[in-house]
Amino acid sequence: MLRGEHMTGLYADLVNIGQYPAFLNVGQVQRVAGLMYDSGMIATPVSAQGLLLR
Repeated sequence: MLRGEHMTGLYADLVNIGQYPAFLNVGQVQRVAGLMYDSGMIATPVSAQGLLLR
């Protein structure tokens, strides 16, 4: 799709909105949190394990 074009039905069929994975990989979340801290996006380190609901 080029800039300025409208979305066609073909492209619209490929879009998935509001779908979330059935599982969470804590290692991947921790990696993102570490990158955010290292880049200065967040001021304190975050433990992904502490964010999980049990």
